[in-house]
Parts: sequence; C-alpha cells; structure tokens
Amino acid sequence: MTSRLKVPLKKKLLIFALVTGTLTASAAEPTDTININEVVISGNRVEVTKVSVPQSISVITSDEIRSQEEANILPVVARTTPSLFVSEIGVAGYALGNGTSGQISIRGVGGSPNARVMMLVDGQPQYMGVFGHPLPNFHMASNVERVEVVRGPASLLYGSNAMGGVINVITKQHTKQGLNVSGHAAYGSFNTLKTGASVGYTRDRFFVGVNFNHNQTDGHRDSTDFNITNLHAYAGYQIDANWSARIGYTWADYSFMDPGSTMSFEQLTFKGDINRQMATFSLKNSYANTMGGIYAFINTGYHSFSDGWVSDDVNKGVNVYQAYKPWAGALLTAGFDVKNYGGEGSFGFFADTFLTVNETAGYLLAEQEIGNLLTLSAGARYEQHSNFGGEIVPQVGLTVTPVQGTTFKGLVSKGFRSPTIMEMYLFAPNADLGPEQLWNYELSYAQRFGYSGILNVTGYMINGSNLITMAPNPNPGPPMIRGNGGAFTNYGVEVEATYEPVQDLKVDLSYSYLNMDSPRYFSPENQLYVGAVYTMGKFMLALNVKQVSGLYTFISNVDSSDDVRQSYTLMDAKAMYNVLDGLALFVAGKNLLNQEYETVWGYPMPGINVMGGISIDFN
Repeated sequence: MTSRLKVPLKKKLLIFALVTGTLTASAAEPTDTININEVVISGNRVEVTKVSVPQSISVITSDEIRSQEEANILPVVARTTPSLFVSEIGVAGYALGNGTSGQISIRGVGGSPNARVMMLVDGQPQYMGVFGHPLPNFHMASNVERVEVVRGPASLLYGSNAMGGVINVITKQHTKQGLNVSGHAAYGSFNTLKTGASVGYTRDRFFVGVNFNHNQTDGHRDSTDFNITNLHAYAGYQIDANWSARIGYTWADYSFMDPGSTMSFEQLTFKGDINRQMATFSLKNSYANTMGGIYAFINTGYHSFSDGWVSDDVNKGVNVYQAYKPWAGALLTAGFDVKNYGGEGSFGFFADTFLTVNETAGYLLAEQEIGNLLTLSAGARYEQHSNFGGEIVPQVGLTVTPVQGTTFKGLVSKGFRSPTIMEMYLFAPNADLGPEQLWNYELSYAQRFGYSGILNVTGYMINGSNLITMAPNPNPGPPMIRGNGGAFTNYGVEVEATYEPVQDLKVDLSYSYLNMDSPRYFSPENQLYVGAVYTMGKFMLALNVKQVSGLYTFISNVDSSDDVRQSYTLMDAKAMYNVLDGLALFVAGKNLLNQEYETVWGYPMPGINVMGGISIDFN
C-alpha cells in the first residue's frame, strides 16, 4: 500500500513550458473578452483592480460556477485554484469529525487543525466558535455570485485564522428591476437529489431576495447518507447616491453519516446533526475620495454527534473601515475590528462551561501609485487577544508595470492564528498558548497576450513558527499538553492562465508545485487543472481535468517507507441546452475516468457518477 511518487524536475519544467508556450504562440485575434483590470475587494476591503494589489488572488466567476455541477461551492474553488486543496470522503457534503473531510489547505498551510484558512461570507468571518474551523456545508453554490481566494496570509485585514489565506464567498444580489425567479432540480447516482429556488424583487432603490436549497444523497458506501436544507435571505436599500444598507440571514440544517475508515478493524458509523445560523448587517458609503462601511455579524451553531458530543457556539463581531484618497494615486485604508467567539462542549476539562475570548484590532494600509510604473503598499495591524496579549502584523508590497500588459509583484507578509477554545480549555488544554505565526515571501509575474490571454506565475516561500503541537505533560494534570514549538518551511510555484483561442471557447489552466520540509496531510505536491467551456447558440459544453500527485493520506510516525501517497486524474463534464429562454436541461458526469482514489486514508471516493436536471432563470 505504499506509493512513493516523485515528479522529476524535468517534467515540472515541461509542464510550465507547455503552459507558457501555448499561450504565447496562440495569442491572436483580439476578442476583448478577458478583463485584465478585474476588480477585487479581498486585497484591501475596497474595490481595486486585481493587477494593482501585491497579493496573489484567484477569482472564480459565476460563469465558472455555473459550468460545474456542484451543490457546494468549495469543490469548484478547490478544483480551479492553484495551491488550494479540500479533503472529501463522499459524493456530497462534508462529514465533520472522524473522517476529517472539509479540511482546507493553501500552500501547505491548513489541514489539522482546520483553522488556518479563513472563510468569509461577504467579507465577514465564518467559523465555529469552539474549534475555530469553517463550516464548509454552509456555502451552497447556488447562493454565490463569485469567490475570491487570497493565496497567502491575509491577517493584516482579517486577523486570526487568515494565516494561510482567505476564501471570500460573495453572495448573489438581485439588482435588476422587477421580479427575478430562478431554480434548479437534479437527480443522479446514489439516489442523489439537488433542488433549489431563488426569488428576488427590486423596485427603485429597494431590493429583497431569498434562496432555498435542499440536497440529499444515500452516498456511494453504506452509511454515507447526507441531507441538508439551506436558506439565505437578504434585503437592501440605496439610501442616497452615497449610502446603502443591507441585511442578510443564512440558516442551514444538515445531518451526515460517516461509515469509518476501511482500514479500521471496527468500522463504527459516526453520525452528526448540525444547525447553524448567521445574520449580517452592513452600512456602506462611497464618495469621490472616500469609501468604507460598518459591518456586523453573528454566527451561532448547535452540534450533536453520535459519540455523545453536544456543543453550542457563537462567533460575533463588528468591523469598521474607511478608505481615503488624500491626493492623486494615494489610498489610505484604516480599520477597526472587535470579535467575540467561543462556546461550550459536553467533553473536555471544562465541559459544559460556556467559554469565550475577545479580539480587538486596528489596522492601517497605505498605497501610493507612482506614475503608471510603480505602486508601493505598506501596512500593519495590532491585535489584542484577551488571553495572550498583543500581536503585530506587518505587510509590505509593490507592483511594477514596465510596459502595458506586463506586471511584476513582490510581497512580504505575516500571518497568525490564535489558539482555539478547544486548544486552550478542552482537550490536552493549555490556557497559556500563544499565537501561531508565519512569514510569507512571494514574487509574481503577470502577462497579457493580446486581448484574449492572461498568464500569472508566482513563486513563494513560507516560514512557519510557534505552531501548536502536543507532547507528554511533565507536570501533574493531563497526560498530554499542547505547546508552541512546531516550525516548517514551504516553497512552491503557482501558474494561472486564461485564454480564448476561438470565439465562444474559453480555456482555464492552473498548476501548483509545493515543496514541504516534512510530510503533511491535505497538501499535494503537484496539482494541475485544465478546464474548457464552449458555447454555441443554445448549447454549452464544459470539460475539466484535475490531476493530483504527491498527496499524503497516511504518514507513519515510525518508518517513512510506510507513508502512503496518492496520485490520480479526475475528469468531469457538463452539457447544457437552453430549450427556451430561461429554461435549460443539463447532464453532468464526475470522475469519468473511473479513478480509484482517496483524499483521506481509508475513505475511497466514488467512481463514475452522473446527474441530470433542469434549471430555470426568469429575470
């Protein structure tokens, strides 16, 4: 069962040469369909062009989401984004607990504990108050307008848990005047059912909408049932030309069954029931020389598992920021955060005790354009934690555009993660834990080819320190205790490319290589993605291939020769035909090469599986 897969350097260079060479040689007729000045908000909280910020940011658009038949947004994001990996154990949904599914890693930072990559909903933090991990089942693809992924630390703006990066899920908002109605229903392999409906209404400066989803499956193994009902509602009002307000509410209730690892002598089915709610409020302003807003959120949850674990948790906070343009080419952004999170669980040293911590922070980010050639940025955050005290988070970056269409970037940034309630008070606890830290160094190159091609190449190195690990306790108390002693060094290369070789055909490509100083789960050495979408009149065909190699699914503590590494190639496809305006039929297939693979040791993934259905969109 041992696989020691290594990809030779020549092969890595060949992949890179093919990517860059194909784009360079193919750039031809301008179609003006690729937007190199794409606007993003996750880099500094206000809308700026993607090319002007020093961070490496991937954007998954609504068209890309629509071209892939997924109920949850995370598989789409993980499939297309270089250096991002999410573990899975079934055909739908993520089981929490034994199976360790839904583990998120960026550039080898993340995994277990699953609290080193921040997930945001419309810029607001979303994670479980006790364990600090995101709730991946909370994010249904039909609710999402687009996703922005910051690959690398984003703690300057977002604080703890953004140590490895940020996934910002931006929800849909119906803005067309009048009534907007859409929906979908699909059925497929393993008795899998996906349904959803969305209704929005806009009149003058007021809008309101609701999105409802229900998905369920029997799963591809015995006792892998998954069932979720999700509701997202929102309303907003454009107060005047400069001010707008919005409220949102999301509710999700889901249950899962985890059959256990096939490598275990005793396969005991693990069951869970989870109910979560999130409410948000925002008041935004936008003037000629200043823009900003006030954001508030509260996220609560109730978890009940078959092993007896029951928990209640809360995560709430307020963020205020304002950006100002004091003179030409300058942008100053100042912000202030207050967060309170925690909860109680039925096990652990402080069982049935509601425990919380507070985080208060202020940050400043300054950017200055110098002509059309150079943009400098620098900023710092000061975070005050109610347990360990203060943490300073600096960041410095630059972008250089020597000629139109060519950009070079450099970034030095720090990330950190605060210890969770679980680590400080429940299991092998240590209330004196400090924050995990890392330093990120990266250089990137972006090139536009004509009007129909964009290539981005990024190289990075990450040094992590003060990681929270477990060791025997030399003092009276629990036999094991957590402490700050771990360290690591990762470096790698990322490639992203988009090209339209002919009209109506769009091709996307991403590749990432990761070198780690020691094996870690959920962090493959190589990932290669190629996706193509072709539209012809009423017909749309999407095909994508994802190749993964060097993924550790078992790491031996005794003999490294017993380590298990996975290598596999997945092919998915979707065909859609618009029968009438606003009415379409589709069929989709996953793992069409029928690969046998695992992302978690002892949890074989399904072979070929298909879905067919209908979608409506009357706007």
